[in-house]
Amino acid sequence: MNTELTKGQKLVGLTFNPSGDDQVTKFKQACANAIDILLEEQKANTTAEKFVSLAIDSILTGQMFGVKAQTWKE
Repeated sequence: MNTELTKGQKLVGLTFNPSGDDQVTKFKQACANAIDILLEEQKANTTAEKFVSLAIDSILTGQMFGVKAQTWKE
């Protein structure tokens, strides 16, 4: 699969999944999709740039904690 990653996929690190867990990949892809939607909105509405930036930061934070929750081992 040599297709170029979207900006959202790059930001969430879609290809980094040392555990090989399919659920992690699905979760990261869902976060990437949300980011890509926001970036498209930003193109159409440049005055929302600050909100888009904050939303992306929040998604990335949630994505990192979500992956941690998915891979947590006692």
